[in-house]
Amino acid sequence: MKYDDWSTLASHEEAIATGRMSGEALAAFPSLANLSLNGRRDAVLAELLAGAIGYVSVKVHGAVGDVVTDDTAAIQDAIDTAGAVAGEKIVYVPAGTYRLTADLTVTGSGVCIRGAGKMVSRFTRTDVWDTVADTIMMDVQGVDGFTIEDCGFSLVMTGDTVATDVYALPLLIRDNVAHDTGSTNWTVKDNDFNVTGTEPSTGNKMFGMLAWTRTATFPRLTKNGRIHGNSIRNTEGRCIEVALCENVAITGNTIVNGGGTASLVCVGVRVIGSKNVVAIGNPIEVTGTGVANSDCMQVNGDNLSENIVFSGNPLHTTAAAGTGVKIGANASKVTVVGNDILYDGVATSNMYGVLVTTNPSDTPPTGILVAGNRISGFDAQLGIARATGGDSFPTDVLFAGNLLGPRWDGTAAIGNFYNFSSVDAIASRIITDRNFLLGSVENREDRLQGDLVIPQGSQLKGRNVAND
Repeated sequence: MKYDDWSTLASHEEAIATGRMSGEALAAFPSLANLSLNGRRDAVLAELLAGAIGYVSVKVHGAVGDVVTDDTAAIQDAIDTAGAVAGEKIVYVPAGTYRLTADLTVTGSGVCIRGAGKMVSRFTRTDVWDTVADTIMMDVQGVDGFTIEDCGFSLVMTGDTVATDVYALPLLIRDNVAHDTGSTNWTVKDNDFNVTGTEPSTGNKMFGMLAWTRTATFPRLTKNGRIHGNSIRNTEGRCIEVALCENVAITGNTIVNGGGTASLVCVGVRVIGSKNVVAIGNPIEVTGTGVANSDCMQVNGDNLSENIVFSGNPLHTTAAAGTGVKIGANASKVTVVGNDILYDGVATSNMYGVLVTTNPSDTPPTGILVAGNRISGFDAQLGIARATGGDSFPTDVLFAGNLLGPRWDGTAAIGNFYNFSSVDAIASRIITDRNFLLGSVENREDRLQGDLVIPQGSQLKGRNVAND
């Protein structure tokens, strides 16, 4: 029989894994009634391999889920068994806490790993930072059609080993080891990722999840992905990163990053070298006054990112330095629309609502639209800023219809709108239009263009020219 009714899986799981046969389970698997427990398991696995049923349980393969037993081999066996069968298969993870001591790998296409709920079906791992080896709880390599849903991941990283590009994360979706086939048509939904510990150096990287084409030699092989409805909690590092990917939707995730003791990077959503990526409706919070250089959302990196949309995201940060949204080098055609960006921390360095910037020798961002955002609470810091890198500066940038509010305590802000460079804004095609500034404005020598509305009681500082 083909197993289609997911609502009765608990009864079937009980029958298969424990040997207790309910009436419902007997009706589903009448041939199992007179077999021993091991016989039942073998029979079900035979049916699975024959395509008669569409799922396999990790408990059938010996996983215990008692948080003490090492379940790595049993779960890997279940994944491999399902991956060897043609078509779509479900690897079921019943309620329990499954301890891992090594990486799980998914190399077969069409595998769906499904739990009983993200807070009850959980994978857990504690590891020490290594100088060479990554810590990856689940590594998905060059598959077509992968889904993971309703599972929880808890990763604890310890130690202070300084390394170069050593990664630690619960879930990696990437190309295969030969770097010639990417993972395509994948979905990550309704999971919980909880990553704790510290990044001991800038060479160590900690993530909630990462979608990646691991080498730029074959760019953007990992594509057609959906990241939806997950809760992601990191003490440091990057919660969601999409690197050298194409066609990825990041929607409805709840993201909290911060609380660590190190002054390293915390990022909610980061896009690097990717094309056609949208991040919509993700509440993101970056917390912790000890965390510097942190962004709720970021487009940046050494490879071109193009056609990126950040929209409708409630962003809240208390970081010591960083941004609500940062658009950096090698960014093209980026839209930042309709986000609510709030800052109520204590800044020890520059803090921005939206920052469009670049670095010397990098390709500056171009074709940037920042419109309809509500940006508030940025103290003596900056609601919107455009910064240059040496002789390089962003071009074709439109700031329009943004509502820039006062400090979080209601007093006037200083420098709600700020241009770092003395380069003429017209020459670099920087246009500001119909932005409502509820605090004051500081603009160093550049020009503000369009209808600039300054409410009563606000102050206009610096050498500004407002033109219609």
